[in-house]
Amino acid sequence: MSKNIHDRTLALGALFQSAWLVDSIARTGMVPQSEYETCINSLFEFSPATTEAVYGSRFEIKRGLQVLIEQLEGDNAKRNLYIMRYVIGLIQLERKISSNTGMLKRIGEELEGTRHQLQHFGQTHPNVIARLADIYSSTVSTLTPRIMVSGEDNHLQKQENANKVRAVLLTGIRAAILWKQCGGNRWQLLFQRRKLLRQARLLLA
Repeated sequence: MSKNIHDRTLALGALFQSAWLVDSIARTGMVPQSEYETCINSLFEFSPATTEAVYGSRFEIKRGLQVLIEQLEGDNAKRNLYIMRYVIGLIQLERKISSNTGMLKRIGEELEGTRHQLQHFGQTHPNVIARLADIYSSTVSTLTPRIMVSGEDNHLQKQENANKVRAVLLTGIRAAILWKQCGGNRWQLLFQRRKLLRQARLLLA
């Protein structure tokens, strides 16, 4: 993967999009289909030619780039601390997963095995999402610190929503790994905010 600021910002935008989706499901029980499908689809892009190809195009990550800007530009009124907490948690878990070759291999094999379901059901069918949730539970969820999702109990207690949250968290891990492959690291969130904000605005233009 290319390690330029364009690709890093795109991958980081995808990570923020996943975190935003988790927050949306947890608080409202609803998820915008377009952004949701984009993130789920990314799990099945095994050999993309470019960073952008993982998500179809940068326009599919528009929501994530907008959230990235809101979270990093310093306007407290627009910040969502839960989204930032999910992003940091996913970055921390990515480091543990990337150093665990056995777990990485298992996740890859499980996703490959899920591919045949797509032909029958489609990417966001409840059966596929349940399978992705199981993959997350049996791999990522066994690591610490576990991501604790905050929201409305009446939404989170529904199995379908719980599955969606876990599946989307798995897409967040995918984005965090991609960000790392593009040269990203957590210190850039502190020391390269201006560069990331500038590039995010360019990508949205």
